[in-house]
Amino acid sequence: MYPARKTDAQHSTTETRARFCFIPGQKPLSPSFITSTLSSAFLLLALLSGLSTAQARPKYARAEHKGCGYCHIDEAGGGPRNYRGIYYGAHGHSFDGFVDNGPDGAPAPPTGAPFSWQLILSGKPGRVAIADLAGDGKQRVALVNAGKDEDSRVLSITRWDPQAGKLMEDASIDTTADSDRMEAGRFGDDRAVSIVLPTGYIRSDGKTYAFHKGAGAEGLSGFARMDDTLDTFITYDGKSLAPHRMSVKEAVDWMTPGPKLTVDGAPAYQLADVRGAAAPVVARSKKLDVADDLSFIGLWHPVADGPTYYFLPKHIEADNRKYDVVAFGVLPKADDPPGAPLLSVPLAGTVLDIAYGIDAGPSQARGLYVLTDGSAAGDGRTLYFFRLPDVGRGGG
Repeated sequence: MYPARKTDAQHSTTETRARFCFIPGQKPLSPSFITSTLSSAFLLLALLSGLSTAQARPKYARAEHKGCGYCHIDEAGGGPRNYRGIYYGAHGHSFDGFVDNGPDGAPAPPTGAPFSWQLILSGKPGRVAIADLAGDGKQRVALVNAGKDEDSRVLSITRWDPQAGKLMEDASIDTTADSDRMEAGRFGDDRAVSIVLPTGYIRSDGKTYAFHKGAGAEGLSGFARMDDTLDTFITYDGKSLAPHRMSVKEAVDWMTPGPKLTVDGAPAYQLADVRGAAAPVVARSKKLDVADDLSFIGLWHPVADGPTYYFLPKHIEADNRKYDVVAFGVLPKADDPPGAPLLSVPLAGTVLDIAYGIDAGPSQARGLYVLTDGSAAGDGRTLYFFRLPDVGRGGG
């Protein structure tokens, strides 16, 4: 048994605002992409904000009292933008909050949309999950931190403290390296939240967290929230994906077959994600052009007869500098080419993990938690929250 303990936060945190927006230089959205997404308030607002191109705009130079070369690689203006131009375009044509650390400096923190935030974390977390882990109706953020050696991990379960404005630790559980493959959700008929690991699962009775060792979920590679609002965890054997649920009545053989992820070719899920080796396989099956090192893809199907959205980490490069962003778009139908995705502002460091869930902070909105291995401050790792629209379905 692992007693829950309330401690001072181990995370040094700062808070700012963040948003999804267009990155300059993206091709215009295809007509099929636009018509299929107008029902989404999020995408509609993004479309209304305008799609920037990389051409020079003298009015911006005049407004900021800067020469064209301040934002463009070409001193004469036009063409690709440098790191300043990327920031300017990604922040609604504003330098508010911009800190010029030079082309090799850490990206300045994103600013903009309400109810979105970022926190700088210590402890080197590599995974993040969000769920009602204590069963009290409040969202907890689970972080898998580095342990004392390469074979150990520390699972930190945290809650948002509104007075402190940061995450506070509720419990700390010593685990092994297989926690890097954790999935959290309501996998059983009792609808209680469990953290599933390759070697068993962790549950709370509201006071303590206990690890139940059992038949391993080998190849644990993802999660799906099905149309019946229960969740499944997904394994991958190198050839195919298999959904599973659990029976807490069985002490050892607790894994049970889960429902199919698709029925007659249509998604039977509200939300799904796939990690590791299966991620590029799934992405390319959806006709997405992705890098070989893609580590994560999420699929969001919030309305039964509506489009399916995807979100994934993406590498971009400008002015010989590489950034990670999160791409958010609509899966193409039939033979339609994929439309240009929305891209987040450049993130600090490489994306380590993405999780969909309810904001544990003040907004209680649904959105994406994005964990990166860097921070604008130089030390620590960063947890971002990007708000997504409420368009009909999707639980927490």
